Amino acid sequence: MKDKKEMQHKIIEYQLLQQHIENLQQQGSILNQQNLELSKLSDALTNLENSKQDRDIFSQIGQGIFVKAVLKDTKEILFNVGSDIFINKKVKEASLILENQQREISESLIKLEEQLRKAISRILELQEEIQNLKE
Repeated sequence: MKDKKEMQHKIIEYQLLQQHIENLQQQGSILNQQNLELSKLSDALTNLENSKQDRDIFSQIGQGIFVKAVLKDTKEILFNVGSDIFINKKVKEASLILENQQREISESLIKLEEQLRKAISRILELQEEIQNLKE
């Protein structure tokens, strides 16, 4: 009887850990996607800063929709600080903000990977314990 309850407890823990691992993997995918988007944005800022003023460009106004425009300023941009509030920022300042965001995401990914390693390690222990209880 005791072994049966212990096995049920371990199976429940196993199932909870499986869900936890799936959640961690999803969070990791989201963070990796955000990091990729920030990297692309950082590249775009570098390209902007290296561009010549009064040059014809295509500016995106929506998903897959572009308009022909003239680039007037390559040193300052409008930066969304949240809640659709935009402020003027120098390109270099915006680049530093993006670097900090990427660093924070990388740190979060490292912590997440450590949690994932611990959860996987525990789930492997549980598999062995459950197998031993079956025998």
